[in-house]
Amino acid sequence: MDRATLLAHEDRWGQEASPTSASLSDLSHAESALYEDLVTDRFGASVRLEQELIDWKWVTEALGD
Repeated sequence: MDRATLLAHEDRWGQEASPTSASLSDLSHAESALYEDLVTDRFGASVRLEQELIDWKWVTEALGD
């Protein structure tokens, strides 16, 4: 998940019932920064965005189709 996708779908955010702060060593710098924001509740308590809730039209436009 990237920051733009997360922020574009704020109206579809849920709350993670069992938040984690596990160390994720294989993330890119941008992914790590977003993960840090999520585990520290920068956007709200236990924010979660299910990939199934991402708007399909938004995805196709983001991919340039």
